[in-house]
Amino acid sequence: MKKTLLLSLLIFCFLLPLKSQWVKTNANFNSMVNCMVYDGGIIAGTEDYGLFYSTDEGVQWNDVNKSLGGTSIRNILFVGNDMFLASWGSGIFISSDKGQTFKNIDSGLTTYRIECLAALNNRIFATGNGSIFMSTDKGHYWAEIYQEYSGNYIYSFLVDNGVIYAGSNNGLIVSYDNGSTWGFKGGDFKKKVKAMAKHGNNFVALTDTNGVFISKDGGTTFSEVTGGKVKYDLGSIVTVRSNIFVASKQRGMYFSPDSGVTWKAINDGLENRSIYSIMVNGNDIYIGTFFGTIYKAKVSDFSGENGGYDEISEIQDISISPNPATDYIEISYPGFDRMVNHTVDEANFTLKGIVQLHVEIFNVYGEKVLTTRGYYSATLPYQGGDKMRIDVSGLSPSIYFIKVGEKVGKFVKY
Repeated sequence: MKKTLLLSLLIFCFLLPLKSQWVKTNANFNSMVNCMVYDGGIIAGTEDYGLFYSTDEGVQWNDVNKSLGGTSIRNILFVGNDMFLASWGSGIFISSDKGQTFKNIDSGLTTYRIECLAALNNRIFATGNGSIFMSTDKGHYWAEIYQEYSGNYIYSFLVDNGVIYAGSNNGLIVSYDNGSTWGFKGGDFKKKVKAMAKHGNNFVALTDTNGVFISKDGGTTFSEVTGGKVKYDLGSIVTVRSNIFVASKQRGMYFSPDSGVTWKAINDGLENRSIYSIMVNGNDIYIGTFFGTIYKAKVSDFSGENGGYDEISEIQDISISPNPATDYIEISYPGFDRMVNHTVDEANFTLKGIVQLHVEIFNVYGEKVLTTRGYYSATLPYQGGDKMRIDVSGLSPSIYFIKVGEKVGKFVKY
């Protein structure tokens, strides 16, 4: 009974959401906020009422729709001084005067339902339904360069190191030759890829109902990293150093401070949890909702980052010392993988024995850099015990996360 109670408390503490700091801006568009970018101010594209712009962090908003009308804006792309808009129903628009005027550029398009835009080596790419279009003349003419089978939509682009990736509802499509040829990548990874992001050397793919997947080999293989906790109509993702922010259209915001090792819900302050877009500018993070509102917070509100190692904001699931460390750390952990050689003290309702721990250490990009096992003596309910010493002298100076079971700690290696 005592053991069951302790385990329940540990699980309860792990699942508690972070105390976040979402604050509503003055945006009230009465239409879902599909996308946001920052270019001297916040530019927001909506589903029914076109484009809005704020130069004061969301206090005041200007309507940028003189030549757009009620156009549905799905994506915004800057190429040099030109702004391109992907519209669902009206094709593609361009502005060369910072949004003062827009011109429709749809010559060659076989659909006006454009979902996403990307640029690579003076080429602009657009996706509409199951087709990929390319322009080499700033959008004056578009050529269809790839077409999926009927019913297979393409939702997202990611450009990285001269390679362009496209997320479809049948997995990942990739081109290594500036969009001239395309092919599927990812082996058995046949999920609906709604959004993608680069995370250090890793590749993060966001599926709508199957969770968050990370690839450490350039998209060849993927592993789901949320353990089924984050999978409800996911649509947007951003990464900031070791932090991953994911938006759900049903359940609000999810956050991982340690490159996908652990996940928390971060919805405090949100009046609704239908999140359709995310944008980060420096330490500011903005999210747009189905109802046309935009919320703002600080990345550091969730991550505890302060830009340096002088003060360490630890995840206090595991006690770690010394911290910062140079050659070793010692951990004291109120839980265990397995207890051996135990004895039962029925009078005091305690269990004493040797605890075996399986310890994993990850860098800020979620890559496992050390795995070890150790033992210490302990009493349950937990009353303290011997500390387990771990040699970290071989690790490079950085921030690391240590994981034991479902508990995580954070330490700095000098």
